[in-house]
Amino acid sequence: MSYFIYQILKLKDFLAWSGVVGLLFLIVSLVWAVRPKRGPLHYGPQAFFFRRSVRETLYLAGTILQLTFVVSSVAGQVTIERIHLYLAVALWLEVTVAKPGVKSSLANAAYLDFAVVVLLICNLFAGFLNTIAADIWLRLMYVLLNVFALELAFYNFFRCIQSMTGEETVRIRLPRLPIKRAGRK
Repeated sequence: MSYFIYQILKLKDFLAWSGVVGLLFLIVSLVWAVRPKRGPLHYGPQAFFFRRSVRETLYLAGTILQLTFVVSSVAGQVTIERIHLYLAVALWLEVTVAKPGVKSSLANAAYLDFAVVVLLICNLFAGFLNTIAADIWLRLMYVLLNVFALELAFYNFFRCIQSMTGEETVRIRLPRLPIKRAGRK
């Protein structure tokens, strides 16, 4: 039993960040709930959550947890261990069950694999910087890798929002210009 508790304690940063995100969503939901409504336009971002199925809600929750996983790992400078890999696989399974499909499953697996690899490289850089070298350029590389991991996590989150709104592809319509062709009168 103590081994299980020890493994859970390795996830303390993730659990703390998840609690903060959950509390933030609760506060925002309560503020939106008591706000007077004067028609459908006054619901604002709250309208995004109307008429969502259970699968869409689980997909959004899983994506938020994936974002929280990466943010907590970067902010807490967590050393990625086996339990973190298990957590990444569990989050991938949750999102895959919520939104079945080969394309979305492979895209999400590629994202999580890439995020975990970037976090592992950040761990290697942190260990190298703490023990061997303190070069400013290596520290800059470490910071840029952390920024890249965060950017990747937020990209995946906004891709989830975009897929839930149904705006997968954006088509730009250019205005037709009147072109005069030679030989026509």
